[in-house]
Amino acid sequence: MKKEIIEKLHSDFEHIAQVEQETGVEFWLARDLQQILGYAKWENFSKVINKAKTPAKQLVTK
Repeated sequence: MKKEIIEKLHSDFEHIAQVEQETGVEFWLARDLQQILGYAKWENFSKVINKAKTPAKQLVTK
């Protein structure tokens, strides 16, 4: 990936970051990420999220 694209995405991710007031934990809303990652329809992005859950759970349980 080109450096410019990476820098733009990083900037966009930082711009939409949310912070939980009490704990200071940083998080992102899926609907905001959907736009940055170029998904026009929530249904398409939701499929990607659901597909990623299984490998993520496997990493946590190791």
